[in-house]
Amino acid sequence: MELTSESGSHRQTTGCLFICVWLVLLTQWFLPVVWFIRSFILHAPNMQVPGWDFHEFWLAARLALHGTVSQLPYPPTFLLAIAPVGLLPYPVAYASFCVLGISAFVVMQATIAPGFARKHLLLLGANPAMSIALLAGQNSLFTAAAAGVALALLQSNAVLAGACIASLIVKPQLGLLFPLALICGRYWKVLAWSAVWTFSIVVASAAVFGIHAWTQFATHLSKFNGSYVEQGTWVWTATLTVFAACRLNGLSVATSYLVHGLVAAPAVMVMAYLWIRHARFELRASALVIATMLVPPYVMFYEVAWLVIPTLLIMRDAKAKKPTPIEWMALIAASLMPLQGTFTRWVDLFPWQLTPAVLISLMTMVLYRHLATQPNTAAHDSQIRASLTTHCPDA
Repeated sequence: MELTSESGSHRQTTGCLFICVWLVLLTQWFLPVVWFIRSFILHAPNMQVPGWDFHEFWLAARLALHGTVSQLPYPPTFLLAIAPVGLLPYPVAYASFCVLGISAFVVMQATIAPGFARKHLLLLGANPAMSIALLAGQNSLFTAAAAGVALALLQSNAVLAGACIASLIVKPQLGLLFPLALICGRYWKVLAWSAVWTFSIVVASAAVFGIHAWTQFATHLSKFNGSYVEQGTWVWTATLTVFAACRLNGLSVATSYLVHGLVAAPAVMVMAYLWIRHARFELRASALVIATMLVPPYVMFYEVAWLVIPTLLIMRDAKAKKPTPIEWMALIAASLMPLQGTFTRWVDLFPWQLTPAVLISLMTMVLYRHLATQPNTAAHDSQIRASLTTHCPDA
């Protein structure tokens, strides 16, 4: 009787959790759907089109198809990737962008955690990162998908893993640490293939848009960094970095860079240490993603869709060490960071940047989990290799 009572209580708790998750899912998608209907079907007046950043990219793609290269804070490789959307009417292009972004994000989660419990995937689906990224019209779901799939394929498919890493050249700051991780982990084949793919993409962009597109990008990037990253007050509220937090609190540009470096450098060292020591896949992959969010001084609020990767991996690492209540709190806080970034950007009542503190907490958690279970690392990693590899590893 006691066992039956406990089982019933567990089912009730699980049922309540699923109801809450579905409510969050419905709530977070309600606004984008209504916005889409009012803009494209009802043609409501004075209504900003959804996916406002994507609208700028779509315009740049249409101009590129007519031989004009627009000034964007992205390299020509990004313009090469989005050029095909210029062939479509904006509503169709934006709808396709949303469907492809969601599909890529879901495939990444299924790839990086094969056999993961559906209830956990549903819980991750309630993460507001997807709806925020799509409403802003940003490509963070695609870049997060590329990073996650690359990590999942490191052992089994060097060619595709290299291609996924190379695709991050559309936003080079997000792929900055991957070569270092590959060197520390001795993934030489993946490193070579990522270099080949990156070179090919850069050459293709230069062939399509001309060398002048790259010189134009370099000039514009310098102006963008000075006008927006360093001096743009409104950008700081949307940028979830230590540098932006320092600028919001009145520190000078030089001091802000110094403080940012004092946080970024240890993050890189921890990440490198875990890859050199060949820590459990979940931990070293999480460290790479967290460090990627901590190192650049310019990471916008929608980019924290990447935090789904370490959240998923640390939940998966529970097989090696059960997360403590404090660790669960850190994972929940990480899931809420897209909302925090959105509120910081648009609501003056919440002008603080909490994401850097959460990222530092996650990195500390990852390092602690490695040190606390270090003797079990080799045995656990052999299990990961067995589950992820279909070919011989190159490390």
